[in-house]
Amino acid sequence: MDMDDSEIEIEEDRQYERDVEVVFGRKIALGLMAVNFKFKEMAMKIIVKHSEKHLQASPDGEDTYQSNSNINELVKACTVAVDMTCKEKVVKVFNLCL
Repeated sequence: MDMDDSEIEIEEDRQYERDVEVVFGRKIALGLMAVNFKFKEMAMKIIVKHSEKHLQASPDGEDTYQSNSNINELVKACTVAVDMTCKEKVVKVFNLCL
């Protein structure tokens, strides 16, 4: 996301999620609360790509995400992201959520 945080218009009644910000960054957290579905879609794509990258095993068989606290934070942030987007009316965002 190559834009300033202030350019993302967010839904009024949405609550800001710190768990998502800690793992994925402020822009992704704001993107999940955006009025425009394209920001939500982009944020979910980044979350999926980031999560897949960190959860895959390396060629020597060891996990790339070695710390239990890190994996717990990742899973919690992903769960929050799914919770925020699972009721999305736009099919593209909902499919990424699944």
